[in-house]
Amino acid sequence: MFPEEAVCEAKLSEVVWPNGPRCPRCGTSRVYSLPHGGKFNCLFCRKQFSLRSVTVFRSTKLSLRIWFLAAELFLRAHARSRARTLLTEERFAKDLGVSRMTSRRLLAVFWDDLAREDGGELGRVLCMHDRTRHPEENSS
Repeated sequence: MFPEEAVCEAKLSEVVWPNGPRCPRCGTSRVYSLPHGGKFNCLFCRKQFSLRSVTVFRSTKLSLRIWFLAAELFLRAHARSRARTLLTEERFAKDLGVSRMTSRRLLAVFWDDLAREDGGELGRVLCMHDRTRHPEENSS
């Protein structure tokens, strides 16, 4: 699935910045990475940002591995049944090993993000991951 945080960050980066990092304020690609913490600085507007800060993950300390695992569980459950009540907060929290409050936040983000026309950031990351895991199914 998603074995390490670095793999998750790489997948997310491919979805968010397919042509390399861009400043969220002015849109330029003239940015440089800071030595620690995965942050970038814009050469034009001086905005400091990170990969997480331009995504639905901006206000959480939860690892991307947990986010992606949770999204995959959510999508599988949703594919089996269109019922919104299929995944309860309690069940989701237990399956992921997180608190009920964290589970509630994850579910709220999933309903908002995955309902977007473009499939949302999480949906695109998981689709990209699935294509790299099963390339023979995507060769048609």
